[in-house]
Amino acid sequence: MENNGKAVTIIDVARIAGFGTSTVSRVLNRHPRVSQEARAQVLKVIDELKYTPSETARLLRGKRP
Repeated sequence: MENNGKAVTIIDVARIAGFGTSTVSRVLNRHPRVSQEARAQVLKVIDELKYTPSETARLLRGKRP
């Protein structure tokens, strides 16, 4: 989904959900140390915004030394 002509980012999700980008990342990566309340809120915002992680960003992150 786009937000005013821009793709929705993890930063947008974090801001609207009221959490940091680290929490959103943990939810996306199914990290066990996220409260059920936080997970539910982040997933709700992800669904509302129709956020999908950038495949390009994931590939770039994976190439770190």
